[in-house]
Amino acid sequence: MRWGSKHIRQTFIDFFNKQHDHVIIPSSSIIPKKSDGTYFVNAGMNQFKSIFLGHPATHRRVVNSQKCVRIGGKHNDLDDVGSDLCHHTFFEMLGSWSFGDYFKKEACAMAWELLTSVYRIPPSRLYVTYFGGDQQLRLQPDHQSRDIWRDIGVKDDHLLPCGMADNFWDMGDTGPCGPCTEIHYDHTNVPPDQAIKLVNSGSNLVTELWNLVFMQYNRESNGALNALPEQHVDTGMGLERLTALLQNKKSNYDTDLFLPIIKHIEKYSRAAGYKGQCGSATDTSHQAGLDRAYRVISDHVRTITICLAEGLLPGNDDLQQKLRMLMHRAFNAASDLKSPPGLLSNLIPSVIESLGEAYPELQHYPQHFQDIVNAAEENYRQKITNGRHCFQRALQKYGSVKRLTGDQVWEIHVGRFGDSVSLDLIADLATELHIQVDEEAVIVKMTEKKERDAQGRIYTEKTVIPSSIELILKHMGVPITDDSYKYLYQSENGVYEISSIRSNVLQLVKDNSLCESVEGGERCDVILDKTQFYSEAGGQVSDKGTIKTGTGVIEVEDVQTVAGYVVHRCFVSSGVIRVGDLCTLHINQDYRFGCMCNHTATHVLNYCLNEVLGDVKQQGSKITPTKLSFDFTCLGNLTLKALQKIEDIVADIIKNGQKVLRREMMYSDAITLSHVRYLNNEMYPSTVYVVSFEHNASGDRSEVTSVELCGGTHVHNTRDIQDLVITSVSGAQAATKNLTAVTGLTAKQAMINATRVKDQIVQLESDIGNDEVVSDILLNLETNIERCFTDLVLPKVKREQLKTRFDKVKVKIHQKRNKDEKNDLYQKVKNILDTTNGPFVLDFMQFRVKEIVQVLDSIPDKKPIILFNVEKKIGTCICYVPQDYQLHGLVADKWLNSMACKVRNSQCFSSRYNSDTKTVFLMTGSLDIDTVDQCRTVAQLHFQQWASTQHTMTNSDNKDIS
Repeated sequence: MRWGSKHIRQTFIDFFNKQHDHVIIPSSSIIPKKSDGTYFVNAGMNQFKSIFLGHPATHRRVVNSQKCVRIGGKHNDLDDVGSDLCHHTFFEMLGSWSFGDYFKKEACAMAWELLTSVYRIPPSRLYVTYFGGDQQLRLQPDHQSRDIWRDIGVKDDHLLPCGMADNFWDMGDTGPCGPCTEIHYDHTNVPPDQAIKLVNSGSNLVTELWNLVFMQYNRESNGALNALPEQHVDTGMGLERLTALLQNKKSNYDTDLFLPIIKHIEKYSRAAGYKGQCGSATDTSHQAGLDRAYRVISDHVRTITICLAEGLLPGNDDLQQKLRMLMHRAFNAASDLKSPPGLLSNLIPSVIESLGEAYPELQHYPQHFQDIVNAAEENYRQKITNGRHCFQRALQKYGSVKRLTGDQVWEIHVGRFGDSVSLDLIADLATELHIQVDEEAVIVKMTEKKERDAQGRIYTEKTVIPSSIELILKHMGVPITDDSYKYLYQSENGVYEISSIRSNVLQLVKDNSLCESVEGGERCDVILDKTQFYSEAGGQVSDKGTIKTGTGVIEVEDVQTVAGYVVHRCFVSSGVIRVGDLCTLHINQDYRFGCMCNHTATHVLNYCLNEVLGDVKQQGSKITPTKLSFDFTCLGNLTLKALQKIEDIVADIIKNGQKVLRREMMYSDAITLSHVRYLNNEMYPSTVYVVSFEHNASGDRSEVTSVELCGGTHVHNTRDIQDLVITSVSGAQAATKNLTAVTGLTAKQAMINATRVKDQIVQLESDIGNDEVVSDILLNLETNIERCFTDLVLPKVKREQLKTRFDKVKVKIHQKRNKDEKNDLYQKVKNILDTTNGPFVLDFMQFRVKEIVQVLDSIPDKKPIILFNVEKKIGTCICYVPQDYQLHGLVADKWLNSMACKVRNSQCFSSRYNSDTKTVFLMTGSLDIDTVDQCRTVAQLHFQQWASTQHTMTNSDNKDIS
């Protein structure tokens, strides 16, 4: 039977779904939830972690094919990709799960049946490992699994006990864990006594095929292992490796998952065809190097397409940077194959043909994906060109070097010689020219930068009750909290009322331990049977308020949900609170209303962004009572024109008063709604809330605009938002962008602020044309307006428009100031010339060279002048000689040079504002009063010597100046 990869994948899913009643769950996003770090999802179990940690499971049996990406982090296959025949950055994990349902016996039987009876893999080629125990942890060998395999028919010479490293799985230092059993495949068909020695040896002759994890313990912070109340099964098998086995291929790249892509690369490249030879990145074999490039491209284009389909774009931060780096590696490999530009984008249809049936999101915007890759390639090639120029400029400065120091590399990297140059490109360019790089010093520089960046961040990690407390609560039968009351509030004409409710204190947690009572002045976690407090979720901050009992008052500072329990993080402000107390809950209504307005406004903004920019992918949000922040990706730039259009549509939706509706639906039904929006990296329960806007379009006909999966709290009508203005934008030209906006009275005040600033600018424009208003007054007014831009909340569009207008005004102010200063300087110099007796002037004055030269050039009928500016430690002297005197042999450079010997650290030079050294010459040096007196004596002597050689010369007053 010919096994195609699509058939292999579907057979796995059908086996568990149709024969063993497993529910098919779609693959989760490869983009992790914000709480799960900054690396891609790299295992099938990620989306079920909450179940392992105690959250109730929607389905007891589950099967799927999970998209996984391994770039960075603990599991990083990037450096191995291309060098061998089995590593990939993207792979598919075929997985089956049991959440508190069947356990070891059924899991082993299903796995063996699928492999041997359905896929028809010979049992003689399969070897099984099981956990062999650990004396240090006092864990007994998993003889239960061993005996199950024996009962299934696995012979003892195909069974092997292994230790913690290979056959015990955990999620981390604490949490669910347990033994696992692995099924390995023997590619050699040698006798069992030889093959079994190759199991878990690192040999590619006997390789792991399927891992079955039995989660039956919980590891506590002290290292103790306690039995879980429910036992789970988590199995995973890589599709690529299984496909190679069933298609009888030694290399994953020879299967139908990769070979069609490789054939397309051969079609577009100008290099020799793919031969399947192996070699490292530095392999000297020409064909091995080419084959490595083929594998790199075919692997990376799959990962790139998957990432783009998830809404990820190449950029500078975290996952975006990893995607960009992957693209650059692929572009570089394409150059090795002498492929023309556009190769990578031309391969995307082949990837969609291979994977699109399993992951339909790949089929939505194929042309869009190709456009992104083409734009990234153009940018990459430009960076290569610019980087070469910068590198050459650096070498011109450094001279003939054989080794670049860490400081030199960092200078090039940060843009000291033009554009910034990536460290990878610097290394490549250095290699081309046989220049070594001090890599250790570069690592030190990178570490220092990370430490500096870290110093500017504030980390506020919220603690939750430990898993041991969760387990105790469940064991005690404490019911999970009914928080449906958070949606019970009324409104009339935009005024909202949240009625208080009565509840019971079920448990108290203090210092990570259950307790019976908490005294005033202490902090604790309170678990109630029901609550109206909103716990932080969906980007919306939690409610604040008070809980009152007959004996105490508690201030609720934060609310979090853990395994279905709503945990109120509290401070007991007075009295005492006890388990069993009847209490009354009071929400801070203004705080909640601000959150409701801003959460609904976030949905409005999301809708309008898609209307204007198209294909906007929400990445997250932060909703507080005072403002909202919205992260999203889109390909284009966010211009002021687009922002204005977005605000106009927002204003229409608010003004039209669209009804805000909330309804409960099955998740599987909700995601099929027309134009529904939801976060790819969010884990949704089986039942979700859908929030939509509805308005009367014409007559009795209603239209629905925004539709989102959301469990947050909202206003009942968009009119209650009152106003919305976008106040700031970051990353306007980047892949990930962020908008910050305010609503209600804050938005109104922002618009009032804009009008106020505009009026001040108009007044300033008027004052500039008034000669009676001196420049110092204008500068004070300018400073006041600058302070408004800094201190006031302003609409982003208005801010930029006003800033542009204000910048023009500032230019005029400084022009006026320069003109006034120049006029003042002119009068000062003219007065000195007019009031100084004698044939030349030597005096003190503060001046800037440019202005003094211009003033001296503009004064008619002047005598020679020497001015000293001694306000700074290193003073400046200017010598100016009119043309009439030059004609008779008195020139500025010789005159000033005659004085230079009296000045310490003197330097004489021409002025760039008048390069005629006979007219203007400058000197700098250590000038003080005594030095200037000495210069005066020398100047007089020089002038007298010159005058004595001249015939009688009269000035404009016909006086003898000789």
